[in-house]
Formats: sequence, structure tokens, C-alpha cells
Amino acid sequence: MILLISRRNHAITIFQENEQQVLATGRWERVRRAGKQLWLCSHNNRQELHIRRNPCKWFQWSWNITYTLTFSRDLHPQEFRISCVKYVPPHWEMTAGEHTWHYFAHNGHAKSIFRDDRQVAGIDKDAFYWFNQEMMYIALNHEEEPLLIAGLALLFNLESNDDAEMFSVDLGAYYGPGTKKYDKTWRPR
Repeated sequence: MILLISRRNHAITIFQENEQQVLATGRWERVRRAGKQLWLCSHNNRQELHIRRNPCKWFQWSWNITYTLTFSRDLHPQEFRISCVKYVPPHWEMTAGEHTWHYFAHNGHAKSIFRDDRQVAGIDKDAFYWFNQEMMYIALNHEEEPLLIAGLALLFNLESNDDAEMFSVDLGAYYGPGTKKYDKTWRPR
């Protein structure tokens, strides 16, 4: 399954497989004293995913900050705790029940998500974007929940400004030679 995520400033639109079938819409905001928060709603305007930064002291470092992801697709909302395992290169962990998801950032734009030591999603984004509209592409296994994976991918990619820039270039990040290599042979099942 392929997800295309279009993000313009604070507005987010998630398409499934092509740019005609909208899976969800959402927004993100930087809330005073609470940090960034993300809301995703399904096509019938029902809020299904909310990510918020957990309260912390003002002097805590970024790698000590945790997030709570609330996924409410059915009557029983699930809460996931997201915490930093390693700040550079970025490695975040999301736990709920017996499953653990790992988010890895690689050199460049590539990112990957693993569930219990098995890769379930690969993430890439455009290096060039026009009028502050950024596109992200997620390839994921069919048995994975698309909004859960999209929420985790979006959480660490919300650092845009509100200026309507004509043309932007994102060269990606370089974390050094010890960074986990992105598996270019991985394909979704």
C-alpha cells in the first residue's frame, strides 16, 4: 500500500494509492507550553488520531521528551507512548501492549518503521517543493494500520514555517557514518 501525504503549512491531506482517494485530513499546531500536536480525521470528519507532547519541565532536553499517540478507530481508543531511544541519529520507539514500533531516520530523506524487528514501512519525501507544499511517500505492508504509520511518520516531520515560500529545497540530513543503512531492497507485502 502506498500513502501520499501532502502538507501545506499546518494542513495535512493523506491520499491512499493515488491523489484521488482521500484517506484522512488533519492539522498540526504548536500549542503554548505543550509543544507540537497533531490531529488526523477520517474522510467523515471523525477524529481518529491525536498526538500530543507529554508535560515536561522547560529545561528537559529533546531526547527526554515523550509523546502520547491516541488512536481511536473503534470504540476502544488505544494509547501509545513514544519515547526517544537515541537522539542522533534519530531512533524513536512506540509501545503498546506486546508490540513495539521503531522509527529510524537515515542519511538523506529516507526513514523506516519497524514493528517487532521487522520492517513494515519505508518513508521518503521530495527534496524540492513549491509554495510550501511538501509531499511525503510511505510504502507500507497491507496488514498495517495506515493512519497509525502516517501519524508516526508525520510527528517527526512537522518543522515547517508559515511563510509562503515560492520554492524550497530540503537537502536531507547527514548523521554520520554510524547511521543505520536504509534497506533499498525492502518492498511492502
